[in-house]
Amino acid sequence: MKTFQDKFGQTWVIDLDLFKARQIEAYDFGPALKLEEEHFISFFPPQEDLFNSLITDPAVCFGMIWVLVQDQLPHRTYEVKDEKGSVTSYPIQSELDFTRCFDGEVISKARLAFYEELPDFFPQMKITLNNLISRYSRAEELIDERTSKAVTKKMSDQELEKEIDRAIEEALAPEAD
Repeated sequence: MKTFQDKFGQTWVIDLDLFKARQIEAYDFGPALKLEEEHFISFFPPQEDLFNSLITDPAVCFGMIWVLVQDQLPHRTYEVKDEKGSVTSYPIQSELDFTRCFDGEVISKARLAFYEELPDFFPQMKITLNNLISRYSRAEELIDERTSKAVTKKMSDQELEKEIDRAIEEALAPEAD
């Protein structure tokens, strides 16, 4: 069981068990992936391409996180500040409402909590999953580092994109023995 805090300070629990895995399998990822047809993802048997898509496709990852936290929705809220600075809290009732609880830092923490929960559920794939998690973390570090350098060097958007692509390739490249 892993946890993360949203931008409003609420703690969410990521706990993957067989019941939740079956809920994930019943969830239609089509809208999140902008597909016109229904799209379901199978956890059984676990496939390496499933785990790669979890790491590389935020829509898949957050769809799964959403399924895992739905039972925590009672008494959860998001806040909206109006033009006068007044804050109003609203109950979280949908996946879209849930996304209001995220900013860049929370996205990273939620994804990492989810990734760290996977090896506990799939112990037979622990080495593969830990390797993918490590590579994802390294890619994030490289992207942050290279983005900071790009801002300092005042790179164009195109140059920055190429630098980020190189950072991702470097992080995902097979390790030398």
